[in-house]
Amino acid sequence: MMFGLAATLAVGALGGMVLPGSAGGQGAGWGGPKPWEMTIRVKGIPSHEQIVRIDEVTPYVVPANKVLVVTWLGATSWVNGVQLLIDGQVVVLAQFDQGAVTGNPKMDPGMVAYAGQTVAVNAERSWAGPLGVALGYLDDA
Repeated sequence: MMFGLAATLAVGALGGMVLPGSAGGQGAGWGGPKPWEMTIRVKGIPSHEQIVRIDEVTPYVVPANKVLVVTWLGATSWVNGVQLLIDGQVVVLAQFDQGAVTGNPKMDPGMVAYAGQTVAVNAERSWAGPLGVALGYLDDA
């Protein structure tokens, strides 16, 4: 009885898939995909291929037929503030106070850049070195 319960739990946890060696499986010769080899795609959650990191030294041009949804703005070290620029215009400014966030570096819903637009990051600081970073993801236009 315990063996049957374990097999049922294994099957239920994998959405009806039977594990090799469990009751109902075909043992070592089973040719189906292994659970760790499967990819699960959840609609609305970007995949790693869609994630974009924009560093201060490298402006990003949004590819054709895509939109860039900017989700976060910050820095890799202490700065006074970080600006997000789209086509050279400041659209968001995150202010910091001695390294602590005083503004909200998360972007409002709908903060997007469209195909062909250039997105850049600029950190306000008194010493040299690229520090500003923006994160987001690409979606179909």
